[in-house]
Amino acid sequence: MTNQSWRYVAAALAVVLAVLAGATIAFVIAPGPGASPSVVLPSGPGGSPSGSGIAGASASATASASAPASASAPPSATPSPTPVPVAQLTITQLKLDPRVPSNAGVARFFTFTSDGPGTITAQLKAISPMGTTHMCLRAGSKDIKCGDEANMTIKATTTSARVVWRVSLEGTGMFTPTVELTLTFPAAAPSVKITHARFDGTGAPDTNGIQAIFIPHAAGTAKVVASWGPAAFKYSIKATNQSSGTGNTSLTNQGPATNTNKSFAVTAGETWKIVLENVQDTGTPVIDMTYTLSWP
Repeated sequence: MTNQSWRYVAAALAVVLAVLAGATIAFVIAPGPGASPSVVLPSGPGGSPSGSGIAGASASATASASAPASASAPPSATPSPTPVPVAQLTITQLKLDPRVPSNAGVARFFTFTSDGPGTITAQLKAISPMGTTHMCLRAGSKDIKCGDEANMTIKATTTSARVVWRVSLEGTGMFTPTVELTLTFPAAAPSVKITHARFDGTGAPDTNGIQAIFIPHAAGTAKVVASWGPAAFKYSIKATNQSSGTGNTSLTNQGPATNTNKSFAVTAGETWKIVLENVQDTGTPVIDMTYTLSWP
């Protein structure tokens, strides 16, 4: 073989070796099929891996993985229910009809609702020495107790969330006493409805309107809603602060009307008296009125 032939062979071998070397380098560097590149976690404080360097990891997951387990907090105590405030309403100068004869008159009914457990009290006080009163306390459709006395107190206890109560007053036999009734009951927003009240006008002052006394739990609005149709009359309604004398309201010569719906600003913790009267001499012996008082 000539020298020139050896040169050709040497050159060919050099090319083959170069190709084989390149294939070997590519095999070492390039990842194989399905392989994942390795990831180096950046170090956080203290040299430990930081969760922020993990792709797709949430901060909460990282914290739960790295933080030591802590003891679970003890269950919180069940809060005590807020006690329902006690409401009190006094209706004074109330003249009653007799029970005998049966067509001589009707009972006065006082309906109200208690909220939550508590004690219901109906306290009767005689103002005029004109005999005894027949008084009954009813819960729902059941009479709790009745009595025939000049002065008496009937109490009942309830554990229910809501009960409708009714007190009835009527003169015993032929008696027509003038009385004062005080109702005490738990109520967040107290309201008392009086059925068969009287609105007989200036000619019959003993049976003319309603005088109500109460102490609001909070500052707010007391509301009087009453109706006495079908005849229309002029009337007056006054709200008096008997504790400090501030905030009094006097609405005179209202109407003529067959009803009223008036609101009065009242203060908390002070004694208020609201008086509704017919200011006309009606000439009619009996004018029946339905009356509702609500207060904060």
